[in-house]
Amino acid sequence: MIEFVNEFKNILLEEVINKTPIISELMDIKELLKNYKSDSPEINIAKLVTSKYSYFRETRSNGNSFYICFIYRLFEYISLNRNQFLLNKISQKILEAKNIIIKNGYDWDFLKDSFSLFAKEFLVCFEQANVSLKTGKEYLAKLFKSEESFNYLNLFIHFCIAAYIKENKILYENYIHENFETFIRKVEEIGLECTQLEILACANFFDIGIKIEYLYKDKNNTVKFPEDKKSDEIFIYILFRPNSYDILYK
Repeated sequence: MIEFVNEFKNILLEEVINKTPIISELMDIKELLKNYKSDSPEINIAKLVTSKYSYFRETRSNGNSFYICFIYRLFEYISLNRNQFLLNKISQKILEAKNIIIKNGYDWDFLKDSFSLFAKEFLVCFEQANVSLKTGKEYLAKLFKSEESFNYLNLFIHFCIAAYIKENKILYENYIHENFETFIRKVEEIGLECTQLEILACANFFDIGIKIEYLYKDKNNTVKFPEDKKSDEIFIYILFRPNSYDILYK
């Protein structure tokens, strides 16, 4: 019976993957309101969020949605803004990640392919955008339609953040309300949605601001990671709805 249930779950998961893209096309923010009935508790909160932004992208709700948002927007920034300073900064962070991953005891043979692909595609996205913005957009769209490529990018980010938290245990352990190693194993696990601590670690390591609009039934909270990040610096804007994160655009 257990084998049958597991097989059925795998079939459903495969159907979700086949039918739902990793990330959607860019949509007008007002399209978000179509997810709520006119008399639902969330509609007024959703209207408040839509008043702050112009566009959004939905992501696949499979436990990786925050990482989808973060990776995609990072690559989109580098390719569409053609920002050489940001390219150099994040490229250096990627190299630092390799050292932190190895230093904290992870099997490099297991992770080296995901690291190499992340570093390579980050540079290629920039190069393609320098050919033309149209070429950059097309390359980015193609990259995030590939399940295999995204899985590699996602794996790298998970272990990068896990290693960074281990490296800076003294800064984070007081905010972890369970055994530290148990928490780290959850950070490493693909398909398990992250907590605010991982979001903060992601923002701190890459030195990129992250602002999240939390859309609940009765309120809208806006949280900035880290709190002291200046508003004139680069930010990734993200919408959280129960069980899912989506990208927001000003």
